[in-house]
Amino acid sequence: MKIIVLFLILLSAQFMNQTQTSSKLTWEARTYKVFGTCSFEMTDNGLQLNFHEDFTTSNGPDLKLVLSKVPLHKIANRDDVTQDGLVIARLRSNKGAQSYALPDSINMGQYKSLLIHCEAYSVVWGGVSLPDHLMEE
Repeated sequence: MKIIVLFLILLSAQFMNQTQTSSKLTWEARTYKVFGTCSFEMTDNGLQLNFHEDFTTSNGPDLKLVLSKVPLHKIANRDDVTQDGLVIARLRSNKGAQSYALPDSINMGQYKSLLIHCEAYSVVWGGVSLPDHLMEE
């Protein structure tokens, strides 16, 4: 009986620690080349954006990550996407794996794209299209 109870406790702990991850999203270039993939992950601490090891782009002076309510295909290279978008972080590195915790207050359902944007010169580096049901992909 003790073995069965212990097994059930371990099994439930394993399920409680599982995370939900979106499918890989592929970066698309706009003004500069952007390569690689990223995904969103629901962790115990909230939603997290993960750039994968294959990510690389040109370096820039003021690169920020911006969630936009506008679909990627409707965004021009010089649009000021910060006006109606949400700046979530400064890009830490122009290559490699990196993660960004997103605020709990974000309603991802209202955003259509994730962009790398040079705020100083209002230049869209590139972006990814967000699926309608991000975490169900």
